[in-house]
Parts: sequence; C-alpha cells; structure tokens
Amino acid sequence: MPRYVFLTDAPPRSEGHGCEVLAYRFLEFFPASMRLTITRRLHRSVSAAAIRAGVGVPTLVYPGLLASVPAWAEIIKSLLNLLLLSVWLPVRLPRKRLSGCNRLFVFFGGNGWFLFHAALVRKYVGLPMDVYLVDDLEESSRLAGRNFAARVFRWAEPRLLKKAARVFAISPGYCTHLMRKYGVSAEWLPIAVQAGPLLYASYSPAEPDVRSITFLGGVNELYLGALRDLLTIIREWNESPSSAFRLRLLLLSYSSPRHLGRDLGDSPDVRLERTLSAAARRERLRGSWAVFIPYSFEPKVRLMVSTSFPSKLAEAFSGGRPLLVHGPAEASLPRYFSAHNLPLCTSTLGELKTAVRDIELHDRPDLIGSYDRLAREVHGPTALEKRLKAACGEDSQSDQDEAGEATAGNARRKLRGSDVSAL
Repeated sequence: MPRYVFLTDAPPRSEGHGCEVLAYRFLEFFPASMRLTITRRLHRSVSAAAIRAGVGVPTLVYPGLLASVPAWAEIIKSLLNLLLLSVWLPVRLPRKRLSGCNRLFVFFGGNGWFLFHAALVRKYVGLPMDVYLVDDLEESSRLAGRNFAARVFRWAEPRLLKKAARVFAISPGYCTHLMRKYGVSAEWLPIAVQAGPLLYASYSPAEPDVRSITFLGGVNELYLGALRDLLTIIREWNESPSSAFRLRLLLLSYSSPRHLGRDLGDSPDVRLERTLSAAARRERLRGSWAVFIPYSFEPKVRLMVSTSFPSKLAEAFSGGRPLLVHGPAEASLPRYFSAHNLPLCTSTLGELKTAVRDIELHDRPDLIGSYDRLAREVHGPTALEKRLKAACGEDSQSDQDEAGEATAGNARRKLRGSDVSAL
C-alpha cells in the first residue's frame, strides 16, 4: 500500500457532517497508509486540538480565515488563505515530517477554492498526487448562486486533475462525468463502511402505534422533491380509515426548524431531532420502521444526483432496518440499489406508495444480511485496499524509491510566487 500524506479540506471528525465523516473513515480504515494528515478548521466551534485528538494519525492543522464573507469577497478570502498556507508550509512541514511518505492523497470535501491549496501543497511536497472527488465543484457553486466561483473552478479543476497520477470519485456516475467533462479518467472508490457485522433490529410497535420513516442528513435541494413525495404518501396513509397505524417522517438533521417549515411546510406528520450524538442517531435508526434515502427529481439538480453518493449510507446501514430509496432512475443510489437487486428502490410516486406498503414484507434478517454482504464486499477495508492497490499498479514501488530524492529536493526548495501558479 502507498504511504500517504493525506491532505483534506474537510477536517476528519467521527461526529462531523458529510465529508468530515468520509475523511475520518479513510483514516480509520488505512491507519498504516495515511502517515500524516494536513487539514484545516472550518468552524470556530471545532478547535485544532479537537481535530488532532480525534484522528489517530499525526495531524497538522493549517491556518485560515473562518469568517463568512459575501460571494464577491470569496476570491479575496481565498487569496489570503493561500498566502497563509504558503507561509505556514515551510515552517510546519519540514523535510523530516515527510520522511516515509511516498504519495499525496488529496481529499476534496466540496470547497472549490481548495483547488489552489492542493496545487500549492503538491508543488511543495513534490510527491505523486492522487485526488478524491465527492461533488462537482462547479455545479455545487452554481446551485448556491456563486456563478463567479463556478467559472473559476471550471478553469482550475482540470488543470489540477491532469497533474494527478490517479483520480478517484465517489460514484461510477461521477467517473463517467469527469471523462465527458474534462477527458479525465477516474476510478470509483466507494465510501468506507464500518467493518463490523450489520445486525438486524426487529421492529416493536409502540402505543400509540406511530411508525417513523427516518431521514438522516441536511435538508436541501438534492432531497426536497423526494421528501415531499414521501410526505404526500404519509398524509394519504394517515387520512385513510383503513390504515392500521400512523406514519411520520422523522428528520435527524442539523437543518433549522425555520428552513424546514419553509421547505416542507408545517405538518403534524413531521418530527425534527437536531444535533444528536452518533449513538443517539443509531438508536433512532434502530427504532425506525424504515430509513429513507431520497434524491430529488428537479431538473436543475440532475447532474448532482447522478454524480454524488450519500455519505450517510454507512450510518443508515448500521441501523439494521430496511432502507427505502427514492429518486430518478439515473441517480447514483437508485442505480446502485438496482445493480445489486435490492428491494424498496423506487423512481415514481406510484412505486413509492407500493414500497411503503411492502416495508413489512421485506422487514427480515436476510435483507440486513444483504446489506452486510454489500458493506463488506464493496465498502469494507479489504475491498477498498484492493482497489487502491490495483490503482497503484506496478509503479508503487518506483514511487517509493523516488520519494527520498523528491522529498530532499523539495525540502531545499523555497516557496516562490510561481508556486501558487501550479495550476
């Protein structure tokens, strides 16, 4: 296995959000391969000491401006952060810190300005670079209304990717997209799922019998349309006199109640629980009737739903309850479930109605056994290690042999203004 410097804009945190957990899982799965982590703080509420303490790998946290700025000031903030990084690198990353590392693994958590940070670090360390992409940086910015940033990322991204020895992406659809968009060949590297067995959790009705279909994560445009579909079905179910029990949508989300009221309406069939610990979330999942993993049908998010992959799938698996997937047929997760012949996967409102009625039919230990096999064979440590080794091919040994020379040369190199133009 390669011995990586792990550079990420998402500080690895087991109790973090989305990409922070994904980054943490990579470090957890490959502690021997990830020799040094370089990351940054994203929020004032999470200290550098807390990041270093939670990773389990020697970690450097580089400085940056944490204040939020309007869209027009983003480029100024990015340039200042890049300047801080250029000063920090030769001071905190001397030659001895790179000893034993023969590759640079760059994990993109979704911030496109990190393209310039990655370029600067790549130039400084002089190691072969592998890149892992989670979301389309240009499209994410356009959806957020940051069109200038989107144009900058469209210019910068292919320049960095074409300097990478290998490019990995979070879904097969994203790999196809990168080839079409930039002519860049990428390999699917699945998200990491815990190595322990997934255990079936039998459902025990409460009194009164109100059964939760649980959504895990932030409520945004990628999921809203499908969440509204489910709410329509829940409302019809609860209004029907023939229903033997009631349903509700349980949101385990950091989204604010005000935003949820605006996006989903004020409904008695929705319950929100915010900022729960991982243990508390797992308890809610294990007590759910089903876990809902949606993708929106809105045309403006079609690219994102076809290339992204839900980082919360690993946590959803751990609940030991049936997963109910709903989204366009071309979206990444419906394609994934269909490819593995998993039930309760729907692409129309009619199919979703049928699937809700069929949850009890599939609520069996053998379904969770199917999830467990998939987690081990596709997302487990052995499976991911095999993919990384295959991607490294025969040149991993030569990379190792060349690492000493590259490190020594770069330790002597001073950062110049031209290094920032590595893109």
